Amino acid sequence: MRWNPGSSSLKQVIKLYFRGHLVYANTFQNTDLFWALRGGGGGSFGIVTSVTLRTHPEVPVVVTNLNITTAGGDPHFWKASPTLNDAGGGGYYLAAPDYPLNETVNVSVMSSVLIFANATNTTHIDSFYNPLQSKLSQVTGTTAN
Repeated sequence: MRWNPGSSSLKQVIKLYFRGHLVYANTFQNTDLFWALRGGGGGSFGIVTSVTLRTHPEVPVVVTNLNITTAGGDPHFWKASPTLNDAGGGGYYLAAPDYPLNETVNVSVMSSVLIFANATNTTHIDSFYNPLQSKLSQVTGTTAN
């Protein structure tokens, strides 16, 4: 990826403490608070009144969504993730390796939204998604869409 994710683009935060005074947090002052406000801690640090972000030029992106459901604990399920990462996809995953669907059935579920920055042609993305879906659909009881 050419640029870092969102929290890495955060340059400064101005926060209002409960007693009414403003605190500036960045890489030079109040660094522990800056770290916490970037995602390193809970949300009980006060009210953020201002943020300064580093901006980047707009780039084309391709966004994909893949949902895989299979029998709970199936080892084939986990072989899909490295393929997606190796192809340059980055994004959000939700994985439940052995989720009880009801009293008698467990399933493994992975849902991913991947973002391919600086991409306009989906041929490269299709070249790994299509075989992946085909391979996963051969596993009994698995759906991939």
